[in-house]
Amino acid sequence: MQSPKQYEVETRFFFNSVEEAFAALPFLESSLTAHSKWQTYHYGLSLYHQDQVLRVGELVKNNNPTQFFLGWKGVDTGSFANIRAEIDEEITNGITNSAILAMLGGKSTHQSKDDVINELIHLNHSEFMQFSGENRLGFYEPLQLSLKLMSCDSLQYPLLVEIEKSTSDYKLVRSLEAELQAITAKYSLTHRVVHDEPPTLLYKALFGTNP
Repeated sequence: MQSPKQYEVETRFFFNSVEEAFAALPFLESSLTAHSKWQTYHYGLSLYHQDQVLRVGELVKNNNPTQFFLGWKGVDTGSFANIRAEIDEEITNGITNSAILAMLGGKSTHQSKDDVINELIHLNHSEFMQFSGENRLGFYEPLQLSLKLMSCDSLQYPLLVEIEKSTSDYKLVRSLEAELQAITAKYSLTHRVVHDEPPTLLYKALFGTNP
């Protein structure tokens, strides 16, 4: 069976308004074709202290029915960009053979999303922070770039644009990171780079520091 693990390579920029973001990245507005409202719950403070992310996401995309996802991210190995192994699994109606829960040493099959959450708590990975917001999402084909315009009032930067590339082959992540750095320089956005990811920004906002 193919591993569900992917490697995300991403960075983000802060802006003061949507109009400012659209002016800085001319392809952004026309590329953002989807919309979502989200609520994310972070679990496992001990994992967070090891630079891992364990989360449950509640997502409403393009006014479709609510979906729930279990997500895990590994340690950040990037320098300019954030580079993490990532697994996302839908748990709206439970899950069969969860790679994430198996990795955590738990029971991997559950009948509902509440059972999945109870398993996280049983594994001593309780919820420790949450936030919500809205995204506009898209893909820019010429640069093979996934795009996200994120609005979240809980963060130091309430408006962020995220650019991302991904691969299943870790040997490619450095070249993808170099591509993101080149795009950042081309559009004169180096001074707008936010290296901290949203969970880190949230943790700092809530607790005033970061381990």
